[in-house]
Amino acid sequence: MKALIVLGVLLLGTTALLAVGSPAWAGGACVDEDGDGFDTCQGDCDDEDPNVHPGANELCDGIDNNCDDQLEPDELDEDEDGWAVCEGDCDDTQRNTYPGAAELCDRMDNDCNGVPEPGELDLDNDGWAPCGGDCDDSDPDFRPDAEDDPCEPVDLDCDGNIPDGSDCPDDIFPGCNCLSETFSGAPLATMALLFPLVRRRARMTPLQSQGAEILKT
Repeated sequence: MKALIVLGVLLLGTTALLAVGSPAWAGGACVDEDGDGFDTCQGDCDDEDPNVHPGANELCDGIDNNCDDQLEPDELDEDEDGWAVCEGDCDDTQRNTYPGAAELCDRMDNDCNGVPEPGELDLDNDGWAPCGGDCDDSDPDFRPDAEDDPCEPVDLDCDGNIPDGSDCPDDIFPGCNCLSETFSGAPLATMALLFPLVRRRARMTPLQSQGAEILKT
C-alpha cells in the first residue's frame, strides 16, 4: 500500500515538473486568445491576431501570417518608399515610383497608373522628350543638344532663337548675308519658306543649273 502511495506521489510530481517546464504552460493549459483555432502550444506566433497562425493565408500587411518566419517577397518594401509590390508599387527599386506619386520627366510611370505621360514619350527616338525640351518630337533633328545651322532660319536646338543668317557665308547664300534683311521685298517669314529652295539652287553644279533652265523653258 505504501509503495502505491509513493508511486502515485512520484507520478504526480513528475507530471507537475513536466507541465511547469513546458513552454505550453499557461496557468495550467494553453489558451487560444484570438479564437483562430490555434494557441501558442500549436505554433501560433501571434495569439492576439486571428489572421496569424500556422497555415494562414499570407495577406498584404507586412506580417508573417502563416508563422513560417518569412515574409512574402511582394510584401517587402525594398526601396523604402512606403509601398510594397502587393500594394501596387510597380517598381520597388525606385523611390520615386509608387501609387499616387508625382509624375517626373524621367520616362517612368511614377504614379503606377499604367499610362505614360504624353510629354515623357520620345516619339522620334532622338533621346529627348517634350518635357525635357524637345520642341518637335516628330523630327529627330530638333532637340536641345542639336546645333543650329547658321544658314537656315530653323531653331534646331530648341532654345527659342532662330538664326538670322548673319554668320552664313556668301557662297552658300549669294546676294544676302543676313536673313533679317528683305529679299526682293519679301519679309523674313516668306524668306524662311523660300530659303531651302534658294539654298538648293545656290549649291547646284553648273550642269544642274543648266538642266534647271532647260526645264523652265
